[in-house]
Amino acid sequence: MRLLKGFILMFLLFVSWEGFNQTEINKDSFSVYAQEDWYEDDPYFWSHTKEIGLNIMPLATQFVPFNFIPRDEGQVGLLYKRYYSKRALRFSFGANMTEEAFENSEEFLFISLGIERRHPVTKDKKISYTSGWDAILNASEFNSFLGMSKIYGLEYHISKRVFLSTEAALLLGLNIGFGAPVIRFRPPATVFFNVRLY
Repeated sequence: MRLLKGFILMFLLFVSWEGFNQTEINKDSFSVYAQEDWYEDDPYFWSHTKEIGLNIMPLATQFVPFNFIPRDEGQVGLLYKRYYSKRALRFSFGANMTEEAFENSEEFLFISLGIERRHPVTKDKKISYTSGWDAILNASEFNSFLGMSKIYGLEYHISKRVFLSTEAALLLGLNIGFGAPVIRFRPPATVFFNVRLY
């Protein structure tokens, strides 16, 4: 519980510090749909936007038979990003509050906080990849994990406001229950449906 409180405090401090060398702009007199044209000096349409992503794999597997073999759909349910000119503050959250998860001592809470940068792959910026770092708290009854992860993602931008994404991560940290170092690789098994807000 102490670790969770400390992690939440760290998140609040990180959010309040917007040290990405940004300047304040008075946005009260503008329409929300015109905001994408404010920052003409930024080369990419996602600069100075907020993005919300939802893990759609649990829904997709009900319609498309991806489950021929056992697979991990990932623990992240919600992904939030706030992009500045070049970098983003990112926050991930996931929870598994089922009785089965508690009985089997599965990981029931996932929280991460970090930064990332997006890199276009194609000239029209339809396809891009992201890279970044996250601080992670992954809680379970006996095997809680605290550490860092190096993230690489791939995105397909359907429009300026809607895109699909997936991520792979290399996790390095400590198993709190046993005090043992942990190295994990999380494959890109989750697909996020993302909406960009201006």
